[in-house]
Order: sequence, then C-alpha cells, then structure tokens
Amino acid sequence: MDRAKESASREEGFASGSRREHLWAIAERIVPPAARLDESARIEFLRIVDRAVAERPAAVQRQLGLFLVLVDVLAVLRRFRTFRRLPPGARDGILAWLDRAPIPLLRKGFWGLKTLLLMGYYARPACHEELGYRPLLRGGGLAAAREQGR
Repeated sequence: MDRAKESASREEGFASGSRREHLWAIAERIVPPAARLDESARIEFLRIVDRAVAERPAAVQRQLGLFLVLVDVLAVLRRFRTFRRLPPGARDGILAWLDRAPIPLLRKGFWGLKTLLLMGYYARPACHEELGYRPLLRGGGLAAAREQGR
C-alpha cells in the first residue's frame, strides 16, 4: 500500500481527524511511555486501535465515540476546558474520576477505552523488543514451552 492510500485509510478509521488528537491526549496520560513515540510509532499505535475498533459491532463503535465526547463534556463541566486543553494534572483527575465513577457504565466505558489504548501501545512489535517479549509463534504455545522446560 502506498503512502497516499495509507494516509487515506488512516483518515477514515476510528482514530482519525480530531478524534486522533483526543485519543492521543488520553493515551499520553493512560500509557505515559506513549508520549515518547515518534510519528511512525504513533501511526502504528493508532492503526492497532483502528483495527480493534473496526472488529467491534457498529453499536460499540458508536459507544466509544460517544464516550470520547463524554470525556470532553466532563472536562468542560469540571474545568471549563476541553480535555486536550487541560494541564496534565487536571487530565489525570478527569481520568481518575472516570476510573472510580459512581455510575458503572462510566467505569466500563473508561476501562474499554483504557484497554484499547494499552493494546495500541503494547501490541506494537517494537514494544515487544523493548520488553524482551518473545512469543512462541509455533509449536503449541504454552503447553509446548512447559514440555520443553522453558
């Protein structure tokens, strides 16, 4: 796929347009090492998120989009600014409140978003190398590793 097609497909996904910046502002607080990623690693991160969201039913995709809007609404109600315009500590406060929200649906939404962002970071092959993770790609997985004494 050439760069123009890659760019176009990225713009059509869940993590595109203004949603991209919004997701990134949240990702930097939930997965702090993500803030150090270069542009190509960020694109890979967002592609992973896009693929994961694309595999979900349309209703779940809409719910995730609405949850991102809710994060901004909550930020405006509590701090009079959108989430992206808040200083890091205030962003952390909004996310911590969602993590412990008194309404279970808000906690579930937060955990769903957090899971996607963690997946975006840790599913990158470069991250596997950084962590020293060497998955068994053949030979029966965990059972084969146990038999071999690993």
